[in-house]
Amino acid sequence: MFCENCGKQIPDGSAFCPECGANLTRHDPDDESTVLLTSDYSSTYSSSYPSQGYDYSRPPGYDPYYSPNPPKKDNSKRIVLIIALVLAIIALTVAAIFVIKKVTSSDKEDTKTEEVEDKSKNKKKEKKAEAAEEKEDPEDSVKPVEEAPVEEPAETIPEEPVRAAAPQVSMNTVSATASDHLNETQLKNPINHVPSLVIDGNVTTAWAVQNSRSGVGDYVTLNLGGTYTVSGFDIYAGHHKSQDLYMKNCRPSRVTAIFSDGTSQTFVLNDVMTMQRQTLSKPVETTSVTFRIDDAYIGNKYPKDMCVSEISLF
Repeated sequence: MFCENCGKQIPDGSAFCPECGANLTRHDPDDESTVLLTSDYSSTYSSSYPSQGYDYSRPPGYDPYYSPNPPKKDNSKRIVLIIALVLAIIALTVAAIFVIKKVTSSDKEDTKTEEVEDKSKNKKKEKKAEAAEEKEDPEDSVKPVEEAPVEEPAETIPEEPVRAAAPQVSMNTVSATASDHLNETQLKNPINHVPSLVIDGNVTTAWAVQNSRSGVGDYVTLNLGGTYTVSGFDIYAGHHKSQDLYMKNCRPSRVTAIFSDGTSQTFVLNDVMTMQRQTLSKPVETTSVTFRIDDAYIGNKYPKDMCVSEISLF
């Protein structure tokens, strides 16, 4: 008989194939209907049907390549192939990086070599040019040593000593002079309106002048007795002994303050019987201040008499 599974010839009546181990029983072994593949089967089968070139030694439906337990596929080869492919890709990548670096470094070395060669060529050309110059003019080959210029010491400019700021003016050291003054000797009690009355601290007295210009152009000078800082002045313009005398005599309406350095500032005064404070645009260090009358408010009784009762500097 032959095994249905592997097709090998085996002993008749075998329940299992000794070659492949296939079960050759068709039914339960305890069942009487169990049929074993024997040589009788083939002879019986062949006798029942005429032979027409068919091999009746094998049962119908027999497939020599059939296996009830097909072999499991072996995936190890596929895994090995994948690993080999990955390793090949990595190796190619590393090789490409190495080649790129080598080419880059080679380019840099070539560039450096070219630069060195260029410098060497330039030096050779310079030496040839120098040698040609020496041949043309041998006298020029020996160049005189130029003496270094002697630097003259810089002129030392003496620094001006820092001068301390002048002290603020004080009326204790001030004296007064004037272009003119009025002396009323014709009065029963004569009054001499001298310049010092403008700084006596008494507003009932006054410095006065008399002329056809109503005092315009006349002036009074305050001498400070040294250099002092002046920031402004207070003035009682007109005669402040009484309202009646204030209106009868002329009053300055505009005055110019002139300082010892020649600078000046002009001030406009109001026609009021009160003290008027005037501040300079900036403090001035000076030894004197001259007040020149530039314009006047005319008196209603004595149009030629100009009066100033008091001036105080600060």
